[in-house]
Amino acid sequence: MSEKLLDEIHCVMRRRHYSIRTERSYSMWVKRFVAFHKMKSRDDLRVRWMILIHILDHLPISCS
Repeated sequence: MSEKLLDEIHCVMRRRHYSIRTERSYSMWVKRFVAFHKMKSRDDLRVRWMILIHILDHLPISCS
């Protein structure tokens, strides 16, 4: 998995003030998603990626 992708995820979560535990949890879900779909680049699964982002944006979280 690309470290650039994970870095971008971390930046977005920090900008949105998510807790470190939420950041770790989401990162693990993204890793699993990528591994399951054998994603080699974002273009391979652009539609699925957008669905994942949509799901992550709507998960109930608590900013602490």
